[in-house]
Amino acid sequence: MVRSSLIIICSITILVGFIQIAHCCTKTKNVTKWGLETQTYSQAKTFKLDCSPLFECLQTGLIVNTRQINISYVVMSEVCCDGYILRSNKCEPTCNPECINGTCSSWNTCTCQPGFKHDPGNKFRCQPICDPECINGQCSGPNQCDCYGGYQKSNKSDHICNLLRPESGVNGEYVGQKQWICFPGYKTSNKSALKCEPVCKPACINGKCIAPNFCQCWEGYYPIPDEASNHTCTPICLLDCGNGTCDTLKKCDCFEGYYFDAANMTCVVRDEESLKTFSFSQKGMDKLVFILIVVLSVANLFSVTIAFLYICHLRRKSIGNSDSIVE
Repeated sequence: MVRSSLIIICSITILVGFIQIAHCCTKTKNVTKWGLETQTYSQAKTFKLDCSPLFECLQTGLIVNTRQINISYVVMSEVCCDGYILRSNKCEPTCNPECINGTCSSWNTCTCQPGFKHDPGNKFRCQPICDPECINGQCSGPNQCDCYGGYQKSNKSDHICNLLRPESGVNGEYVGQKQWICFPGYKTSNKSALKCEPVCKPACINGKCIAPNFCQCWEGYYPIPDEASNHTCTPICLLDCGNGTCDTLKKCDCFEGYYFDAANMTCVVRDEESLKTFSFSQKGMDKLVFILIVVLSVANLFSVTIAFLYICHLRRKSIGNSDSIVE
């Protein structure tokens, strides 16, 4: 009965897939169950008969009795697949963490709601789509733009936000004597005294401050998920660094004791063979240095010996000349 109910409900869910995206997944499993069974058995019994007052008459017969015993039996049962749970007689997929602006359509797979697209940095989160893109604003919902501080919606388009006081300057107001006062959340730009630039506290990391306390991540970066503020952007990594951290789009910073394996594009531990080769290379270098020192020492000793013999030769020659003069 349970198996039939699951199959019927799953079929109905698939038929109305345009309304409900999540689908069922069931599998067959052998389940051992226990139950009571009535058993019939025969038992011999002797009866006394009233055949004569002087003699005792006996007769043996069989009596059929019943009893209940507990037996085990195996049945085929329909259960939910791995990653699915049973809710209201229906196997539904599970996503951990839960989908944001989307529906869990299969195990750890989110399908975005209409008007949303997948966040490149978080597969469990869907972000709204604004077409065309918001100008001086943030896309807070499907085709819904919220203007940054100091801006207001344009009369021409809801996707364009203009300055509140465009006649006063750029994010500031002229107060006379060639002085400007920036609006709250802005400061005087280092490039021009007539311009005010937004302030983000804390400062943006791997991003640009485009509005008061609002950072826009650089290309190849995205905001850290579940962070209270949006001031820190982390790189979008196309690699599984494993024993390291992602530095840029296709670069890993490996932990100490690991190196980047270019063939597998991940960080792996230095194996013993590599360490032995490195150790052997060090020993060979030390031996080569020692041989060079010995050779140089021998050469130096040879030079000193030649010089000494030459000096002795000159001294003997000088003594010989002196004897010749005396004679």
